[in-house]
Amino acid sequence: MYWEEIINKVQNNIGKNVTILYNKMGRLETYQRKLCKVTDTGVFLEGVYLPFMGYGSYIETILLTKNRKVIYENPSFEKTDKKASENFERLALKLYEDENERQEAIDCAMSRLKGPYLAKKGLPYVKEELKEAWESYVEMETINPTSCAILEMSIRVMEAISNGAEKVAIDEMLVINGFDVNMYIDIMRTIKYFTNLIKEDTKNPAPTLSK
Repeated sequence: MYWEEIINKVQNNIGKNVTILYNKMGRLETYQRKLCKVTDTGVFLEGVYLPFMGYGSYIETILLTKNRKVIYENPSFEKTDKKASENFERLALKLYEDENERQEAIDCAMSRLKGPYLAKKGLPYVKEELKEAWESYVEMETINPTSCAILEMSIRVMEAISNGAEKVAIDEMLVINGFDVNMYIDIMRTIKYFTNLIKEDTKNPAPTLSK
């Protein structure tokens, strides 16, 4: 199931009371609250935000509190029994002795999962003759969380430019989200190559918005 479909399934239950099983650094926590908002990266409950995955933690399951219907299960890992979180932790420790390597493997799995969703989301802005190349590019850029984050921000900038955002607003968005100069250049190069949304000023080699 594509990430977009997974997100939509959860979003369809906004306003309902949910029960979330959250694996926090190997320890299972339970939250029972109203579902207020859902984004690509996590869910907002009353008074708390829980990321789908990150920082050594992840949402394992989301159920409707009323009827216990499952509306989300972590799609990156196979669950083998009722003690899935404990089994996952044991498997991770066996495969990766170093905590950083284990977390990197989790983040990379999530990046790959988001590939089809990001390819589809950016496709409307891509030049017709580069649509096939775009899909290959997205597949390549979603092999690790860093390049995936740059790709995801590239698509957000495409959307903003197409909606009339000025350069100042784009720069502010990148700064707020922690993107440095090198990442900025990568983002603008991606947009310049695949779309007609930005142009290069002959007096200034740095890409500028076409609007």
